[in-house]
Amino acid sequence: MMESHATSAQTVGIRLLVSLAACLTMIPMTRAAPKPTNYLGPSALVVSAGGRTLFVACADACQLVWVDLSNDHVVRRMEMPSTPTGLALVPSQQRLVVTCAAPRSTAVLVDTSSGRIVGSIPLGHTAVSPTVNPNGTRLYVCNRFDNDVSVIDLVSRRQIKRVPTVREPVSAAITPDGKSVFVANHLPNMRTNISIVEEVTPVITVIDTNTLKTTAIELPNGSHSLRTIAISPNGRHAFVAHLLGNFQESPFRVETGWINTNVVSIIDVSSRKRISTIGLD
Repeated sequence: MMESHATSAQTVGIRLLVSLAACLTMIPMTRAAPKPTNYLGPSALVVSAGGRTLFVACADACQLVWVDLSNDHVVRRMEMPSTPTGLALVPSQQRLVVTCAAPRSTAVLVDTSSGRIVGSIPLGHTAVSPTVNPNGTRLYVCNRFDNDVSVIDLVSRRQIKRVPTVREPVSAAITPDGKSVFVANHLPNMRTNISIVEEVTPVITVIDTNTLKTTAIELPNGSHSLRTIAISPNGRHAFVAHLLGNFQESPFRVETGWINTNVVSIIDVSSRKRISTIGLD
């Protein structure tokens, strides 16, 4: 009896699958439904030079949004060609750079007054974190999965060079004097097997904007998952948000975050050295 019941259950299951497959074949093929606008997914923002307008990149809705800061109202929405990942204003111009991520990404140039696209620049795989130099002549963009940074001449809108970084550059910041670009690489470019290596750390790639040559700054052992980098207004320090893992210790006190800790590493810009790493948990 047990075997008979099992066989019967299997037969019913097979019939259900066949029926479901038949139903699915009768469903007409249609275009993918548009992304819902209920959840806009703000992924980046920047404020206009006069402080009156907030520009928001909405990743889930594939939109660029204008917010009037005088009354906190959305005054304009604009569709983007693919997922917007970063924003940068071009100084002294009514231009906004929007990186739109894809295997072949683009940087869309938007006229902030008219809301029109006035140009686009081809980029690499999953472009993020656009950064414009102080005089508005160059654009630097991280191509995350190509492991490099595109250097763009904004006058001709052409690429000057692809500068190799290390592994998955995800954030860039330029010094106020425009001489250096600091790039945060998301992951270490080494094996994490501690029986093979003693140090596991990603690096900050520093690009000399004159020569386009690079140097590397190591973070503490166990660092990983770099998120963002920023430079102080006086240009003296760079701040990097990342995780710090205890890879070489037995895990304990898990509930208090002793395996992975949120930290900020502080770098001296002139000496290209890390000063300290501060825990945030």
